[in-house]
Amino acid sequence: MLGATGCSLMQAQPQLIIPTPPVATPALLIPDAQGQMVTDPVSDVVPTIDPAIEALILEASQQQLIAYVRQLESFGTRNAFSDTQSETFGIGAARRWIFNEFVRVGNGRLTVEFQDFPMIYSGYAADQSNVVATLPGTGGGNGIVVLMAHYDNRPPDATDGVSRATGANDNASGIALLLDCLLYTSPSPRDRTRSRMPSSA
Repeated sequence: MLGATGCSLMQAQPQLIIPTPPVATPALLIPDAQGQMVTDPVSDVVPTIDPAIEALILEASQQQLIAYVRQLESFGTRNAFSDTQSETFGIGAARRWIFNEFVRVGNGRLTVEFQDFPMIYSGYAADQSNVVATLPGTGGGNGIVVLMAHYDNRPPDATDGVSRATGANDNASGIALLLDCLLYTSPSPRDRTRSRMPSSA
């Protein structure tokens, strides 16, 4: 079983220039006393690339991940004390979008639900909801894999539910990862469908 916790159209966005990371060298390098990078004289371990992991990385769409992050940013804030009724602003809009996106990428394979709970902080109270998507397993074991990311965020004042706090790295990027992972959960590569969100990124 796989559990993941944490649809509208994207607005046109300017073209992003994404830097390309340098290619890693196939030797284990460490800094010497003068700060020069040298081959580790103690270890005989030579890093290699696992082809299965490399294939998964190459399948991931940078454009899709950016689109997810931008969508979550578009809610203005996901502060726990922000608006829960608006369809375009605040934590309520964000959690409903995440729920609907789990349903969409699950393509009938996932059970998606809200887990509601109260939160009290510094004398303020707000109803909260986890968004949980469950993919039943097909094997004979009873193991569970849990993938998790938080979708709430905050400005400097933890109870400020009005100020803009888009939270791209904390933690829209984690939710983007969860959603993209769910596109790879079919039992067979033949069954995988890369259902994409529209994006101009």
